[in-house]
Amino acid sequence: MLRLLVLSLIGAAAAGGCQQCKKGKDEDCYEGGSCFSAGSQQQCLDTGGEYCVTEFSCEDCLAKEMDCFHKNWALPCYAVGWEEGCTKLGSQWCGAASALESADAVEPFMDGDAVDAGTELGEVLQWSLVSVAALALVAACVAVGFCLKPKSSWTFAAPIDVPTERALKRLDTKLSSRGQSACAACACCSCQSAKQQKERLLAQAAMKAAGGPEFWSLTVAHLSKFLSDHQYALVKYCEKHAFTMDEGRPKHLCFDEDCSMDHGDMPYAYSDGRELDPLISNMHVVVSFLIKPLTKERARKKGHDAKGTLGMWAFLTEGRIQRARTFVSHCWNEKFQDFVDTLESLGPKEDVWICSFALPQNINIGEVLGNKPSCSPFARALNQAEQVLLAVDKTIEPPTRSWCCFELYLACKQQKTIRIEVPRQETPQKIKELKKSIKDAMEKVDISMCSASNAGDHERIMAEIGSSTGDVNSRLAEKAAVEYLSACRLLDAGTGGTRSSSSLPSLPDAV
Repeated sequence: MLRLLVLSLIGAAAAGGCQQCKKGKDEDCYEGGSCFSAGSQQQCLDTGGEYCVTEFSCEDCLAKEMDCFHKNWALPCYAVGWEEGCTKLGSQWCGAASALESADAVEPFMDGDAVDAGTELGEVLQWSLVSVAALALVAACVAVGFCLKPKSSWTFAAPIDVPTERALKRLDTKLSSRGQSACAACACCSCQSAKQQKERLLAQAAMKAAGGPEFWSLTVAHLSKFLSDHQYALVKYCEKHAFTMDEGRPKHLCFDEDCSMDHGDMPYAYSDGRELDPLISNMHVVVSFLIKPLTKERARKKGHDAKGTLGMWAFLTEGRIQRARTFVSHCWNEKFQDFVDTLESLGPKEDVWICSFALPQNINIGEVLGNKPSCSPFARALNQAEQVLLAVDKTIEPPTRSWCCFELYLACKQQKTIRIEVPRQETPQKIKELKKSIKDAMEKVDISMCSASNAGDHERIMAEIGSSTGDVNSRLAEKAAVEYLSACRLLDAGTGGTRSSSSLPSLPDAV
């Protein structure tokens, strides 16, 4: 009886749940135990577990029959034997057998002399009743623990949990009561603190969406349809506008004095258009002209009170939750049509992770990225991907950008396959020439000299890469040379049409 009571208390403790570690330091932790870094998450995945922890390390929950985490590391833990609760909340990694059902767990705590071969039937019945009562007590404790345990409330229809909703409402009330316009001019009033708190809450809510950044994927077919649906409007908009910087902020200039076009999220003003080049339909324009307004509009139409916490992936896939097999690294200055064309080499059903479609673009991105690149959404998504595709056009700009270099550094460090791909619409000869240019550029590239729009991001990234720059440089040069040889073999084989070297099987290398 005493032993069963102890076991019931242990079970109730195990049902307590997870708690988030300090921001920017550790990623996942276990209540009553130590915090575990993001590297431990990868170890779990590599061994078939799903953010599982024991007292000392990550292990395979199913094999070890240990306590397990929900697939979202920030959601509650489930002890062995909680299969029903796990199933209801979507967990995939629950123990196969209950500890309370094991022979050792239910063995009565008897004195050796208490029962002998001549025990009367009444004594047997007495012990049976005690055992039944003990089991009933344990079941009651388990039920209470399950009821008290925090549950995930994330759904596509209600992406923000109730406590966060209440906190945001209180902050909005505070800001409204003091007047947004009056507080905007005051840099140190309590309203600024309230705004920061709101941005932080929204970023935290965004990071919990669908289980975390690992699941913010869409298929190449989704991306292709997005382009076909909006290509005409995108081209027309770019023909009628130019780009400028106004007091350090981007701004679009309209060639038509009475421009009636929807400018999306971008400030705009009239210009006569002289000595100005039309906009390039790149990812910067796609985000400001399409993604930002569309996520707001679609959230309203579908009744999703997301408050900007959902990226475009959620609306294109109807909230589908799926890990990406391919992490896409690219530069936003590439033409969007060329970018989509490059990815189409993967096939329409390929699940891809693209930052502009994955990240929520209508809230403070800085809060979402955090202060530690290795804990950012980029790193978390790349950690679980099978391969990294580096999309490159004739400008060969990605190796000069800090975030691209960091992504390539992570890929090299984790021994992931890296594919360097170019637009498919080019002829084989053009592809060969472009990959020759990429090979030549990679031979000279020095990722320590890369840059970012945010100087702070660059400093944090280079601090994490550290002394590994030389190794990454050499690996990228080697990979670019291999890709060039593949393009040469394709051309020498006399393949016609517009088939690119990506049609060849990827080499099973680590770089």
